[in-house]
Amino acid sequence: MTLAMQILFCLILILLAAFFAGSETGVYRLSRFRLRLGIQQHRPMYSLLAKIISDSHGLMLSLLTGNNLANYLVTSLVTYMLIRYGDSQHAAEAHATMIMTPILFLFGEILP
Repeated sequence: MTLAMQILFCLILILLAAFFAGSETGVYRLSRFRLRLGIQQHRPMYSLLAKIISDSHGLMLSLLTGNNLANYLVTSLVTYMLIRYGDSQHAAEAHATMIMTPILFLFGEILP
């Protein structure tokens, strides 16, 4: 896998983590009144959304698992890239942590 593909995969994983975090926040902020009103007005997206959140525990489990999986994969990929391109194993782990923590916090948790 080339360096460009690895960086692209990292960006995709960061966007995926942002999607899961944003979806989690969206589920918590969802107005149940507006959802019922949309269902009564026969809007198809509201019906689909009601179906999705009917199993709220399963939805939250899926969102949190997806977010953690994306975070672990992108951090592991960055660690692999640092090991492959010159750092020792311990230095690569420390550098990957220092690099990915602010990036994932800002772009994966705060902005979405």
